[in-house]
Amino acid sequence: MSVSVPLWELMHRKLLVLDHLAADETTTPMVDRTRPGSQTKTTYLWQYYGFEDGDAPYTVFDFALTRGHAAPMAFLGDVSGTLLTDGYSAYRKLSNITHAGCMAHARRKFDEAMATSPVIASRAVALIAKLYQVEKACKSFDADARRAVRRRESTGHLLRLRLFLEQEQHRVVPQSKISKAITYALNQWSDLCRFVDDGRLPIDNNAVERERQKA
Repeated sequence: MSVSVPLWELMHRKLLVLDHLAADETTTPMVDRTRPGSQTKTTYLWQYYGFEDGDAPYTVFDFALTRGHAAPMAFLGDVSGTLLTDGYSAYRKLSNITHAGCMAHARRKFDEAMATSPVIASRAVALIAKLYQVEKACKSFDADARRAVRRRESTGHLLRLRLFLEQEQHRVVPQSKISKAITYALNQWSDLCRFVDDGRLPIDNNAVERERQKA
């Protein structure tokens, strides 16, 4: 490629040809310097990450004024492949994408419900912890071997987690923190389970958050 092409554009192009990507978004304040004394405005940085073991092991940030779906659609276009996110609805507009969910995001919601619903929340967190034990054991494996381990061991843990959540779903107070945690996990279920059949896919989006902290 020409050296005259901006580095951001080169990095962007390389991300778009990957078959595995992760994305997240965060707020950032913006001050209109042309209007002294004006209020700070909340804007957004959309983050796209190619995973450290992939062909583009870096993060590209894309600035947008809103958190609407136009931003990821403009950045990703008609890209295909698997996109790992926290399930935010804006990514659903990407019709060519296979969506994958973030187990850490699901677990965090149960952590937040621990104070008000400790029995159910702690049981859900313990079941999710079993999945992370499997991940720790197969971390150094290649993708095929990792997929085999996940299919053999994680499938059962996921089944037990789902049965437990379905059992408790109608026993909790609607709109409570524990209800929202259960609803989120069940609504995202297919995406949360995507990692089992894809050894290249992480169980969560934590790497994206770590990359953002470095920026």
